[in-house]
Amino acid sequence: MASGQNANRTAENNVITLNDSDEETEDSNPLSTSSSSASLNLCRVCGAEKAAHHYGALSCVGCKGFFRRALLKADQLECAANGECTKKSNAGVVDSTIVRPNRDAPPKPRKPATTVASCDLTDRGRTTKTREEWMKKMTVEMRTILMTLLNIETKVMKGDTQQEASKLYPLKGIDKLRDIVETPISLKGKRTEMRYEAYRMAGNDELCAIAYRRLIAAIDWVESLSPLLGHLTVDDKIALIKSSFAPLMVFNFCARTAEACQDENVLCLCNFAYVPRNISKLYEDTYHLGNGLVERALNELVAVYREYGMREEEIVCVNAMICLNPLAKDVSDSLFEKIVELRNRIADCLFSIVKE
Repeated sequence: MASGQNANRTAENNVITLNDSDEETEDSNPLSTSSSSASLNLCRVCGAEKAAHHYGALSCVGCKGFFRRALLKADQLECAANGECTKKSNAGVVDSTIVRPNRDAPPKPRKPATTVASCDLTDRGRTTKTREEWMKKMTVEMRTILMTLLNIETKVMKGDTQQEASKLYPLKGIDKLRDIVETPISLKGKRTEMRYEAYRMAGNDELCAIAYRRLIAAIDWVESLSPLLGHLTVDDKIALIKSSFAPLMVFNFCARTAEACQDENVLCLCNFAYVPRNISKLYEDTYHLGNGLVERALNELVAVYREYGMREEEIVCVNAMICLNPLAKDVSDSLFEKIVELRNRIADCLFSIVKE
């Protein structure tokens, strides 16, 4: 009878050991999970297969730390049993003082149930709080940084001309990026308003102007962040602009599309227009949007951002972190430490927003 059992439990150490028959049973199990089900278990961060639930989200072992940072801090955790757990540790195997060193400490007072009941539950299962509620929990420094970034984004999106982008860009008489950085006043009256809406399909002649407008947005972001870094040379500004132009453009296309439109086959641009998923079949020259960029952006970025539901505060923090690339080519050594310090402060602000 003992040989027919699949597990033997010893009374001394309370450890379960499996016989070889269990391994054979596991190996002989049919592959009930097909490739379609395996494709659902993808890491939310890097897209790796065979992801599992870590900290309430699907992630691989290497990326699970991202979601851990969004949880409560160590001093905010509470025992579900008020410090009197019914489960006992295995004698001689686990030291209870190591598992719960403060087991005899009095439990923290619980919040009233009305606090949770007053919050609305989103589709992702977390409670939503008003902006005033979660901003009160941030430090003064974090709130100052956040308001500064929000003001920068408002200034970057705002236009100062009524001309059409296709007729205004490229700018006449300005051939080099250095000319704009050395004389920022040359851009006055040459910024069209940027808004991401699926209002109409963009024309083929507008795609080049859209890229030019996003270049000006990258210049404005770097110029606005430079006072926070101290004095920046022209070469340092050019290095940061070149490094951030492409990722900043793609991220804003995707994040703003997820925010403004629910159509899975539309990518909103910054000129009140959009491009479809099959852009290569409808346009003669797709410029920088060719080579499957639109389809990959819709599948890998827009869908994820739409499901997550990014806030405006999260978008501006990511914008600033994209511009502050300490590994950008030709950045001076003296600027490296300043960029890392400011980038870490913005990252702490972003993690605080995600946690709340």
